[in-house]
Amino acid sequence: MSKPTLLLIDDEERILRSLRMLFFSGYNVRMTTDPYEAIKILRDERVHVVVSDQRMPVMQGSELCASPARPHPPPCVSCSPAIPIWMPPSPA
Repeated sequence: MSKPTLLLIDDEERILRSLRMLFFSGYNVRMTTDPYEAIKILRDERVHVVVSDQRMPVMQGSELCASPARPHPPPCVSCSPAIPIWMPPSPA
């Protein structure tokens, strides 16, 4: 059984390398620093999940997630380093 494909988009290559290390054992990881290349990958390949940086110089992650890459786009998450995904509860 083949692994699902995860597409990572970030304008910083070091972030992409770190994310690849987190996900490579469970996913076939594709990554790019170029949102337009990401759209091409989405058109040409079967991608199961997209994780994109929100703040990129060429295109915002939310714009990338909204782009019509194919009729049934995969789930897309756009994250910003300024907005934490999870925060531990503050001490009482």
